[in-house]
Amino acid sequence: LTPEQNALVSGCVALLTVLLASSCSYLFSDVGLSSTSTSSVAAPFLHDLPRLVSAVVGGSVHFMAYFLTLCAYSSASSTVITPLMQLSAVWMLPFSTLAACMGLSSFIRPVHLLSVALICTGGFLPAAGGCLSHVASSAFWKQRAVRLVILAELLVCLYNVILHQTTFEEAAPIVPIDFEPVTPPSVEPSG
Repeated sequence: LTPEQNALVSGCVALLTVLLASSCSYLFSDVGLSSTSTSSVAAPFLHDLPRLVSAVVGGSVHFMAYFLTLCAYSSASSTVITPLMQLSAVWMLPFSTLAACMGLSSFIRPVHLLSVALICTGGFLPAAGGCLSHVASSAFWKQRAVRLVILAELLVCLYNVILHQTTFEEAAPIVPIDFEPVTPPSVEPSG
């Protein structure tokens, strides 16, 4: 199999593993084991469906980034691809700036901005054949490997944002769908 076909098989196996684990989680939960219990239809893995969906979407985005990177490696030398893979730091710049504008984090410091500029320069230099002015030409941007790596690194950045949101947001409380509060029976004083 080619590397791309191996990645596709790997992704399918991972998806089947998630489906199998979810099915087992449901079957071995109280809901799956008790055929008479209808008061709680929310299986443990479904108690926070948005988080589960977010994790699946994030995994799919990460798989696509991996797949595109493999496609890039099949069209150019690793000495060109590997430095370009550092560009996710550049893609994170707009995301971190947006987060800072929204008050969720602090702005990037000048020394870190210089680091991003050096990473960007170092990433483009091998792909441009050692001449940074080649980066301004349309021939550079038409290279299949450059387009694939840039898209893959953008997807890695998107995956990191999804992962952060999925991991660090507070989980919703587990509440059965047809929840009715139970009132304790009143106790008569004996006497």
